[in-house]
Amino acid sequence: MVGTLRRPPLALLLPGLDSVKEEFYSWENVFLKRGLATFSLDGPGQGATVKDVSDAGDFIAAEGLTACNDLLHGYGMGYLPPVVRTRATAHKDQAPEDFIFQKNMAVVVQPNVVDPDSGAGLQLGNLLIVGESGAESLQKLPMACAAK
Repeated sequence: MVGTLRRPPLALLLPGLDSVKEEFYSWENVFLKRGLATFSLDGPGQGATVKDVSDAGDFIAAEGLTACNDLLHGYGMGYLPPVVRTRATAHKDQAPEDFIFQKNMAVVVQPNVVDPDSGAGLQLGNLLIVGESGAESLQKLPMACAAK
């Protein structure tokens, strides 16, 4: 990559079935001390609504970044609703803020956060299924990030 990024890399923190984003405080501090930005989000079925997802995504614009694609979208035989983008990049197909995620719904969380000046960015995705007590990741590889 030519030049240097002015903004830190992003660590995306997603809770498991029996946890919530508030439990990530100590991990967020580990990443912050190592120069990474953090983004913590409760998964569908853990009390999150589209408004909650949009609220969490507001930090992207506040940091001077943009999201190239959706923060979250439905999945099943293709790309399905609900489509949730940042408020700054929302379009007419945006799900209503009072939308509640339902059991057995499959969603992909994949913020593609981009620096608008350099075009540099990172997209990570995780396919989740909404269950009785939270969201279960269908991804079998661990999503871990370490900085030296």
